[in-house]
Amino acid sequence: MDLTPEQKKVIEATGSCTVLGAPGTGKTLVLIEKAAQLLKQGTKAEDICFVVFSYRAMLVLKHELVQRFGENTANAMQLGTLLDLPLHAIQLREKDLPEVADNTYVRRLLRQAMWETNFPGHLNAA
Repeated sequence: MDLTPEQKKVIEATGSCTVLGAPGTGKTLVLIEKAAQLLKQGTKAEDICFVVFSYRAMLVLKHELVQRFGENTANAMQLGTLLDLPLHAIQLREKDLPEVADNTYVRRLLRQAMWETNFPGHLNAA
């Protein structure tokens, strides 16, 4: 896929960036190319952080990162949703917080299991 001038600008920009767009506009491609650029410039994989809107988008991005960079590099990158980021920050500050398995977390675990096992059914069937 050829990159648009706007996409190239994001990839070549220094510092943090925000990539917004409708479905199918190449956001995932831009994020992966941006990561490739950062790695080429010497940024460590563990210093690259992706924050996406949904858990499903996170699974898709994770899959694409593994395909492009391999499992070790992809797993070293930080990847989470808009909800994960503040929760992780709180957990870093408050060491004695208990693990919370709310409905969102349980559904996330089910989706991950469905994704990893290629379960063909719906979440309710799992």
